[in-house]
Amino acid sequence: MELTTADYLAILRRRAAVVIAVLALTVMIVVAMAAKSESTFSATSEVLVTPIIDPVSNTPNVAKRDTLVNLGTEQRLATSLVVAEAVRAELEIDDLSARELRNRVFAVQVPETELLRISYRDDNPDVAKERAALWGQTFLDLRRERAAESRREVTDLIEDDIDVAVARLAELNATIADARLGSTERFNAEAQREATVSDLQILQNNLVKVKTASLDPGAVVTTPQNANEQKSFGTKQMFVLIMVGGVGALALALLVERLDRRVRGEADLAGTGVEVLGVLPRTRADAVAANRLRNVLSRGGAIPRSVLVTGDDTRGTAIVGSQLGRALASAGVSTLLVSANPEASELERLFGLTPSAGLAEAVNGSVDSDSVIDAVDGAGPLSVLPSGDAGAWRPGLLARPSATRLLDRVAAAYDTVVYVVPSVLSNTTALDLAGRAESVLLVVGHKDANSDRIAEAAAEFERVGVHATGAVLVTRK
Repeated sequence: MELTTADYLAILRRRAAVVIAVLALTVMIVVAMAAKSESTFSATSEVLVTPIIDPVSNTPNVAKRDTLVNLGTEQRLATSLVVAEAVRAELEIDDLSARELRNRVFAVQVPETELLRISYRDDNPDVAKERAALWGQTFLDLRRERAAESRREVTDLIEDDIDVAVARLAELNATIADARLGSTERFNAEAQREATVSDLQILQNNLVKVKTASLDPGAVVTTPQNANEQKSFGTKQMFVLIMVGGVGALALALLVERLDRRVRGEADLAGTGVEVLGVLPRTRADAVAANRLRNVLSRGGAIPRSVLVTGDDTRGTAIVGSQLGRALASAGVSTLLVSANPEASELERLFGLTPSAGLAEAVNGSVDSDSVIDAVDGAGPLSVLPSGDAGAWRPGLLARPSATRLLDRVAAAYDTVVYVVPSVLSNTTALDLAGRAESVLLVVGHKDANSDRIAEAAAEFERVGVHATGAVLVTRK
């Protein structure tokens, strides 16, 4: 069955205690975590990362280098162990390892720029500012060192090429100076010398460019002026935890509602297949409600000659039986209420009866049935047949032929007989009398009854070929 908004609101009202308890627990946890929360401070410096351009990118034997900055690579370099080791050495930090230092740093790229934001976290705001500023500068120093090393490598390559060119030029000069060289060989040698001289000049120019090229790695453009306080359990975490607690409270309320099989109203009996015929109060007589129940039972045009009233709620069963009996009698229907629950004589108490004998003794033949039937004063044609002494009852008492003859004879003297019996799930009396009943009423105690047991009771009657007419809900008010 699909739940509406009104259904959800009703569930929340019923399960308010669950929701409040979960929310209260959530708030207590939030307060406790906030109290134990430790403050950390984060300071941030901004670093401009500039490309280091290779001044001889077209020189033979020198690979062309990328002139664009890859901020992803630079970001990882900025938070590397190499930088952490350098910072640790610079500040002579002994209480933290390089890895622990690195874990306190994070770097992010500023979109559409060549800037990195490098932040450092520490319990001390001054330490956070100092190390954030130093970290950015140390990162740039590392870039400068890498560029210088690269320049040394390029310089070595160019100088090697110059040495080769000088040696080649000396060799060509010696060849040209040989008087025995033919004209063609001399011409070729001179052409090679000119080419070698040209290459040598280019190499020497490139060597000058490399040695004088700027190795600008960038700059720290913003140093931290203050450190922002951050709670290990801050407002955002509080909000998230409270939201989770709220959702958990609602989910738990729905789960409890689903698992709770108690009957709180007619809607809770919808899944049992048993129709609710009426509602009667537990604490007072309600003639209007009882008359309505009587009319429902006679909606076929005739009042049933026998009605079986049964349920787990012993007092509720007696209330339904007594009020139905009074409603029938008020309409001029001569009615006999038969109490068949010796373990709990609630029906007798409702009428103020204290009999010494009753149905059990009449079936056993120790008393005459007429002598134990009590007429109810001021209630019209209404009489009560008490259950009798519990010690006189035996299993299957009302299934005996003598009980059948007795009840047939007694019933013949009344328009309607109402049997008030224990639950069919706990006693065989209901099944012993089920065949005599034209209507079977299942009494449901408000919030005390279990909807599953109501369905089981109805199924138990179906098993012996008797259909439960419906249920009567007994409320606490």
